[in-house]
Amino acid sequence: MRIAITTNLFPPIQTGTAHYAQELAQNLARAGHDVTVITCSLINEYSQEIVDGYKVFRLPSYKLPVSKLLLGFEQFYLGYIPGNKRRVKEILVQERIEIVHHCSHLLDLVYLVPGACKQLGIPAVCSIHTLIHYPGNKFIERLMVLVDKTFIKWLAVLRYQGMVALDVLSADYIRDRYHHPNIRNVTLCIGPDVLEFPPANALDQTGTFKILSVGHVTSMRHRVDLIRAVHRLVQDGFDVKLTIVGKVLDPTPVKLVEELDLSEIVCFKGEMSRSVILELAREYHVEAHWITIPGLGTAIIESMALGLPTMTYGYSGMYGDVPLADMENIVFIPSGDVEQIAKKLAMLANTPALRISIGSKARELVSEFLTWPKAVADLGNFYSEIIVSHKTGQSIG
Repeated sequence: MRIAITTNLFPPIQTGTAHYAQELAQNLARAGHDVTVITCSLINEYSQEIVDGYKVFRLPSYKLPVSKLLLGFEQFYLGYIPGNKRRVKEILVQERIEIVHHCSHLLDLVYLVPGACKQLGIPAVCSIHTLIHYPGNKFIERLMVLVDKTFIKWLAVLRYQGMVALDVLSADYIRDRYHHPNIRNVTLCIGPDVLEFPPANALDQTGTFKILSVGHVTSMRHRVDLIRAVHRLVQDGFDVKLTIVGKVLDPTPVKLVEELDLSEIVCFKGEMSRSVILELAREYHVEAHWITIPGLGTAIIESMALGLPTMTYGYSGMYGDVPLADMENIVFIPSGDVEQIAKKLAMLANTPALRISIGSKARELVSEFLTWPKAVADLGNFYSEIIVSHKTGQSIG
């Protein structure tokens, strides 16, 4: 199958969506598909290259200024500028594309792609990577929900022939917000390279209890609850260290660390490459990672694949048939419950055998349920159904 992947976010940008798009391209290509990626250039120049068996076309683009509305992230690029729709259509024709998969509905290529595809008679699907909301301001939250249910729904989402949900929560979101008729749940996965990476090797070590937290620091992922929980552990006499990896885009947690006098306990490392993070994670006892909505992300699954006990805001069943079980292969935390976070961290700190057991079962779960071959097969089937439906005019059964 000849597949184009379009997205505003692609490496060297470091986000979960960017890594997903890259791994999707890699694994579709490994499965024998002919893959083309169309994304934004970070230097505002048109270019093309071949990477890992697939082509990457980068479009001239405009870098958005840093804004609180965009969580302070400084690597958002807009690609719907004069000339780019023509360029996209030319690429799709040149590469004889049969279907387009757009990754993320947050930025402007989500509007360009279905228009270009419609003019060429090519079907397109879109995967949802982030649920649109704004926890820091109720007025902005209501406004964003209104825009999501109207502008984004009609000008973007409903123009795609199919939607890909990465978990049950995303599927419910697509169904409730957009009422899209064709939703396929294809669980977020990781590449086999992580499972080939040496597993965590510090779980049985005593001494300082080392907590790692991976992900950009934003208003949706500020770590305030985690920092307060660590403060409780310190007050209870635990020897603990928390390392936070990611760009600091919200100063709130930094100020809280200073206020609680935890500067010797909590370390903000800034952004790191994926390979460096994987190597670093092996030396820790637990990865603690959650945002203001439940779910798993790439960093969480990769930590689990390393055999590291991983804490996140979530619940059993959020990945459908994937048997996630609290305190067996993952550690679930309710959002905002500092007491529960501190309690479960204390259990892990006091019980090396529990750390080893949870980490081992997490690695087994990822190996069985959360790797790319199954996801690629499921997506391939969905793409085929969409192509047939588009050609025949018949709805998907």
